[in-house]
Amino acid sequence: MAAMTTASLPPGTAAPGGGVSGLPAVNGALLNMWRALNMLATDPHMQVEMMADRIIKRLKLSANQSRSNSLSLPSSPRANRHRHSRHTAGTSTGSGGNAAASGGNSGIIFPPPAQKEGDLTPFKRISMPRILSMPTGDGHGIGASSERNSPRLEDKASTMPRSQSTQNVNAMPRMVEDYYGDLPSNLAETVDQFDTKFVEWMSSSFILQRDEMAKEFDNDGPQFLERHWRFNRNADIRTDCKTMLKDTAGVKYRLEDQVFVNQIQEPPVELLFHPYQSELCVADRHSVSVWNWEEGVQISSFHNHSVNSKARITTLDLVNPHDVSLLMVGTDDGCVRVWRDYNKKAGGSQVAAWRALTDMTPLQKSSSGQQATPGLVLDWEQESGVLFASGNARIIRVWDTRSEQIIQDIPTSADTCVTSLTSDIAGRSLLIAGCGDGSIRLYDRRLPPADCLVRKLQEHTAYVVKVHLQQGASQGKIISASVAGDVRYWDPRFQESTHQIKTSMRVSCMDVHHCAPLLTVGSRDQIVKTYHIDTQEKLGVIKWHDGFMGQRIAPVNALKFHPYQMQLVAGFTDCLVSIYADEKKKA
Repeated sequence: MAAMTTASLPPGTAAPGGGVSGLPAVNGALLNMWRALNMLATDPHMQVEMMADRIIKRLKLSANQSRSNSLSLPSSPRANRHRHSRHTAGTSTGSGGNAAASGGNSGIIFPPPAQKEGDLTPFKRISMPRILSMPTGDGHGIGASSERNSPRLEDKASTMPRSQSTQNVNAMPRMVEDYYGDLPSNLAETVDQFDTKFVEWMSSSFILQRDEMAKEFDNDGPQFLERHWRFNRNADIRTDCKTMLKDTAGVKYRLEDQVFVNQIQEPPVELLFHPYQSELCVADRHSVSVWNWEEGVQISSFHNHSVNSKARITTLDLVNPHDVSLLMVGTDDGCVRVWRDYNKKAGGSQVAAWRALTDMTPLQKSSSGQQATPGLVLDWEQESGVLFASGNARIIRVWDTRSEQIIQDIPTSADTCVTSLTSDIAGRSLLIAGCGDGSIRLYDRRLPPADCLVRKLQEHTAYVVKVHLQQGASQGKIISASVAGDVRYWDPRFQESTHQIKTSMRVSCMDVHHCAPLLTVGSRDQIVKTYHIDTQEKLGVIKWHDGFMGQRIAPVNALKFHPYQMQLVAGFTDCLVSIYADEKKKA
C-alpha cells in the first residue's frame, strides 16, 4: 500500500515528522511558545520568573476548566449515530486501500469524510486551552469528549510504537494533570491580568530629567560630596594599611584571637569582607546575610533566588566596592544575580540577573576520586568591567558587563571542571584556571580561542582548591593549593614550581591576603593554619583543643582575609562564623 502522507492522516494522530496531523504549523508554534514560557519560568530574574509563572497558571486554569466542561457534557445521539454509520461503512468496504485500512491488525483509521462548506471541525477554529486538552499519547484525552469516547483512537495509539506515540507529548499535552494537578477556581482573579511596567521602565531610562543629571555632577551637591568623602576614606584606609605593614615588617601575625563569633541558620559556603566598611557578607546554600562585625549585629538577610529553585550559591563578589557597592552572587545553575541595597535592613533589591553559562555539564570526579562540585566559578575585574565565568563547563566565558555581551569563549582543553579562576589585572592578558584533575592552566586572552592555552602546570595530584595570582610587587607569583595538602608557588615563565608547603592535612579551602604576605589553609580535620608567603614559615594554628576551656571548631567550609586589615574570617559546618585577629592588634 502506498505510504500515507501527513495530510491523509486522521486529525489528532502523530505525524511522521512530529506534531499533530492537520495542525503542523499551529501545533509547532504552540509548542515553541510553551517551551519559551517554561524557560522564562526559570529565568534568574525574579520578576520575569513570577510573570511567566502567572501566565502558566492561567493556562493551567483554562485547561482544567475546559476539561471539567467536557466531562460534564455527554456526546449527542446524533454524533453517536454519525460515528456508528462511519464505522459500518468502513468495515463493509472490501476493495483497495479501504479494505487494507479496515484490517483488524493494521491500526490505520479512515480519515473523516470531507466537511461541507461552512462546517468547521473543532480543529479548524482552536484556542490555546483547546490545544492543551488534545488527546495524549496513551489515547486518553483530557479535553474533548469525542476523542475520549472513540475506541478507534485508543486502538490506534496502542498499535503505534512507544517512541512514536510519545514523541509529541513530552512538552505540552500531559502538563495539565501529571505535572501541575488541580487548581482552585478562584485563581483566575489573581492571574487574569498583570502589568510588566516595561514601557515605563524604558521611558525612565531614556528620558532622564536634566535636573537629576545636574545633581549628580554638581560639585556642591550632596551626591558629589558624599562620593568625594567615600573616595577620601578609601584612600586613607589603603594608606594606613601600607603604613602598618611597613612599621611591622618583622612582626609575625598569628591571627588566633577570636574577635567575632555568631551563628547562622545553615553552614556558610562563601564569605566576603567589604574592603572599606565594617561589613561581612555570609552566604549559605540559598540566602545571604550581612553582618556588622565591629558591633556583632546582623544588618540584613535576603534569599538569593526563588524558594522553588534548587540552585546553591557558589561564589560572592563586590561590584564597585569603592563607591555604592553592589553584591554579585553566582549559583551552580550558571546564573548571576546582582543586588543593590544588600546592606539595608529591608533586604536587597535585584538590579540585574542573567545566565552566565548555559551549557553546564554534569559533575565529574577528579583524579583523586573526590567529587568535583565547584558549580559556577567567577572572577571579576573591577577596572575593566570584565567577568570570567566557568565551573562545570568546558569553556571559560568572558563577559563585558558594560555592553552586556559575550567577548570570548575560551575552551579549557580539560576533561574535568574548572575549580578556580584568577586574572592579571595589570596586563589584562593572562588568565589562570585551576582544574579538578590537579592541573593549572594558563591562557593568553589576546590569542584566538583555539590557541589561548599557552601552558599547563601539572604537579598537583588532586583537586585544586584555589589558585591565586599576586599582583604588583610580587611580580606575578602564582600560588595554588590542592586537596592533597600541598601548596605550590609558580613562576608563569617556567614549567616547574619554585616552592612548596606541605600542610600535612587534607585542605578544603585556601586564601591569600591582598596586601600582607600571609596565606591560610583550612581543613575538614578542624584545623586552620596560617603561613608566611615569603619564608613559608607556619605562623599560627587554630584547631580543636581538649579541655573544659579549650577552643572548639568544626570542619572548615570557607576562609577569607580582610583586604586591608589583619583579620581572618572562617566558616564552619556547625553554622558558626568566626573572625580571628592578632592579639597585639586587638584594640
